[in-house]
Amino acid sequence: MSGLRRYLIPVASFLAILSSETSAPAALITQTLSISPQTMGFTGSFDFDRFDPALGTLSSIQLVLDGHVDGSVNLESQSTEARTITTTLTVHLNLTRPDNSVLLTVSPTFSTSDDLTAFDGITDFAGTSGRVHDNLTANASVPFQSTSPFSVADLALFRGLGTFRLGLSTSSIATDNSGGRLTADFRALASATATLTFNFLATPLPQTVVPEPSSLTLLGVGGGCTLLFVRREWRRSRQRT
Repeated sequence: MSGLRRYLIPVASFLAILSSETSAPAALITQTLSISPQTMGFTGSFDFDRFDPALGTLSSIQLVLDGHVDGSVNLESQSTEARTITTTLTVHLNLTRPDNSVLLTVSPTFSTSDDLTAFDGITDFAGTSGRVHDNLTANASVPFQSTSPFSVADLALFRGLGTFRLGLSTSSIATDNSGGRLTADFRALASATATLTFNFLATPLPQTVVPEPSSLTLLGVGGGCTLLFVRREWRRSRQRT
């Protein structure tokens, strides 16, 4: 029986090769949340799912904050002479951690430039000294990237069970070059989108590889030859005894 067992070892080894554990595949999870347009000074939040360690080994975290502004500006020059008036409106959208520290800031900005005459005597945002700009838009995007090995703060925030909340606050700054000789009315609505992506190596699962037809043929030929060899050796051993 020991001789028979020795001859069967190649067949068992060949079968073992066909069954293996797959290597850990790269995978990702993406979540996208948005806040609809609102007037300046609003606050909001994004509630994201944490990365579950049972899914695999986290390799990188990417968070992208996109800011969008729609607005208008009404201008009336109060100057005693003709001037080229430029104006700028910058909206700051601040994404904050649960401890209120700023994680990301995105600042979409739009600007105007107008040749205006001296003040025409009426503040109506019309005539040669006034101007109205509608349908002004601006976009901006800024990313946050964290890779392994992660900081203690990032692990505590992004990895684990359940959800976590990131806050959003807004502020705006309007500027012009009139030296105080301009009446300006800025109006704007801001919106934001946050996209969170976890890149990780998924936990591999045991998997039996289904052999290709060519492998089955090879197995059949190899197994058949081995069994014939075993049978012949068995007969010889009986004849010797």
